[in-house]
Amino acid sequence: QAEDGIRDVERSRGLGDVYKRQPFHVRYGEPAAILSSDFTLAAVLDIITRHYENKQILREIVYSTLKMCEGEMMDVRIRSQGNTLNWETYLNLVDKKTASLFFTAARIGAIIGGGKDFEIKALSSFGRFLGISYQIKDDLLDFEKGEKALEFLETLTGKSVDEKFLIKLKKFVKDYSRMAIESLKPLKESKAKKHLCNLAKFSVLRKF
Repeated sequence: QAEDGIRDVERSRGLGDVYKRQPFHVRYGEPAAILSSDFTLAAVLDIITRHYENKQILREIVYSTLKMCEGEMMDVRIRSQGNTLNWETYLNLVDKKTASLFFTAARIGAIIGGGKDFEIKALSSFGRFLGISYQIKDDLLDFEKGEKALEFLETLTGKSVDEKFLIKLKKFVKDYSRMAIESLKPLKESKAKKHLCNLAKFSVLRKF
């Protein structure tokens, strides 16, 4: 719907024939305009929730939305400017996008389940580390399928993807899966905990 709104503005303004100043989406691009609107919506929702009780779940969703928008804006900026990234920035990008969803899903589940503070913290960390591992694994799988994810990684690194590069990514997948499992140590042993540990291991082994 945001894109439809942009098209309407283009038709009504004639791309600057009437207005001397360019619309935001013309000056900065449609992706930036759409993401800015999403970010603004999330910020407004965040303000609204301050006036209601029992707002923790909604605030968690708002926080996740803000993080994802921040990550998408970073992504758009990198692509448009043709910048290269170091590993720290690449991981930060993954953290803000995919991992923020996993973090929020695990955290909300712990809250709804009546978890104590240490349990909520443990499951939130599990979700975040699992999300990072999952996304990096996705990039590797796309490369194996000959798809475009690794083309983006080439843009980020400013060089072709070689075996050394792939080994580095595979190490990240394993490391973050291990960190996800370790984050569950404060929780008591249970069937649910075992399933979560197996899920983290599956993130490394999966072929799809």
